[in-house]
Amino acid sequence: MNDSTIWERIDRLQTLKNINKKASGEIQSFVLNICLNNLKYIKEHYAQFTDKILRKEMFFVASALCEKTEIIDFIHDMYEIDINSSNDRGDTSLLYASAHNKLHVIKHLIDKYSLDINVCNLKGTNTMMAACYKNRNVDVIEYFIKKRKMNVALKNNNGNTSLTLACACNSLDVVKYLVEKCISNINDRTKRNNNCLLMACRWNNVDVVQYLIEEKNMNINHQNNQHRNAILMACHRKKTNLEVVKYLVEKVNANVNDRDHAGDTCLILACRSNHNIDVIKYLIEEKKVDVNEIDDDDETCLEAACYDKENNNFQKIQYLLVESNINLSQVCNDIIPTEHIKKILSSLEKVNNYPKLHRIMESLWVCPDPEDYGVSTLSLNDNIIKKYKLKDPYDEPFNDFVKMVDQTEKKIFNIKYPKPIEKSVEANVEANVEGGVEKKVKNDYTKMHELLFKHNEKCYYGNRNVVYSAIHCLNEMDCMFSFNDTIVLEGHLPECIINEYIDSIFTSRFDLNIVQPELFKSFIRFIDQYPSVSVSIDRMEMQIINYIDNNKQTVQYDNFLKEICLRYRLKHIYARVHNTMYE
Repeated sequence: MNDSTIWERIDRLQTLKNINKKASGEIQSFVLNICLNNLKYIKEHYAQFTDKILRKEMFFVASALCEKTEIIDFIHDMYEIDINSSNDRGDTSLLYASAHNKLHVIKHLIDKYSLDINVCNLKGTNTMMAACYKNRNVDVIEYFIKKRKMNVALKNNNGNTSLTLACACNSLDVVKYLVEKCISNINDRTKRNNNCLLMACRWNNVDVVQYLIEEKNMNINHQNNQHRNAILMACHRKKTNLEVVKYLVEKVNANVNDRDHAGDTCLILACRSNHNIDVIKYLIEEKKVDVNEIDDDDETCLEAACYDKENNNFQKIQYLLVESNINLSQVCNDIIPTEHIKKILSSLEKVNNYPKLHRIMESLWVCPDPEDYGVSTLSLNDNIIKKYKLKDPYDEPFNDFVKMVDQTEKKIFNIKYPKPIEKSVEANVEANVEGGVEKKVKNDYTKMHELLFKHNEKCYYGNRNVVYSAIHCLNEMDCMFSFNDTIVLEGHLPECIINEYIDSIFTSRFDLNIVQPELFKSFIRFIDQYPSVSVSIDRMEMQIINYIDNNKQTVQYDNFLKEICLRYRLKHIYARVHNTMYE
């Protein structure tokens, strides 16, 4: 028997206050050696413990889990234990032994210390009931019945008999012995009207459930005082195995839509109390139970899961919010623990499940700052930003925006288009107007007029005063050079693009679509060097985005554009460059 197995058995003793995995190393070692029957270690170390309550609990552990009677006697004698002493629940050493130990230990305690076998704890449970409840050794039950003539029909304070207790937690062998050898009454009921089958369903005892239904023909529709039948009891129990629920539904046609006296369905009960998420998934995914059904108090399964305070209910809440089709408008979601909401939204953001994230946030009745939940405004849509009165991330200063984007290690949801920039008035150029409608005129600026500049071995002509005042670098250099000199603009763009560039000075428009994809970067470099009042990278952010989106096969958001964004403070393109890293 390894240490973890021993601690599992110790945990099942339940009522020990000082003996657990949080106890000191000395206490843990001593208790483990009691369970390992190590008399030598016990004799060498017993004196270091002086607390009377701790000593009594160590004696209870020995009575329950130690198979060497010499150790039990040694601890009793050295610690001067009152053999009839009990814990807060009235459990004595004999009751502990009856529930957990082997027959020779039980007989030793009874014979050596003249213990009363009819002793009961505060619930009215006697030694045989304790044995039937948890002791899987049939010979122990047989000893109490045959040798000690104990009455199997006796009931404790809750109305449980030895058989109902055995059906709850013991082995099929013990149940069969009581039913077939001792003729115990399978129709006995507790004060809550639970019979053997309901007890077996409640406590997840699948072998006993099958035996009682298939061999003893017990009725799965019998109801207790809360109107709960077999399937409702199985779904309600904290640790119900999916096997019990599936057996009742698929083998004996239990109805998953049954309700108890409070209108609770199988799903609502499972969400409230069952720690096994597989039962909830089975009911929803395989049996198509409606997640939006409510009980008589208008409580949904999600609210039921939130009220499960004993269990770490995060897994259930996350499943219902993320995987099911629950109607969040029906849910009083201010009851959902904040830490759960934070973990759920954060996990949705990490996997880019923005539709579900938005659906949850849009439905919340309580509106805390989403940043408290670890959710970036870059992951939210405009409706949520308005609802929570948040600052639009695109309204942040550029450096702060870049920092937000760089810290986002995933695809950004909140991708927007830049607001149109108003037409510039710097050029002071009149557009061509015909009939009151602005008309764009295509011109060939390679024809003779005033020489403007030379580009890619081509000379371009036009009105110097207008064109030079519109091209920033030429306007700034107006007084620095002689107009008799030929100005050369670097690059290798075709004349159709340069004609459009000059034409835009008069029309305040540039059609980026005339730029062939393979010349896109060359064009961006050209207007980076020679921006005008009409054509500049910052003014063309919207056009650049549309152009790339229309030419995705050949033009990409890459590091070249990222560098451009940083120089021109282009938030919208920067966000798109970021997203290409996560596609």
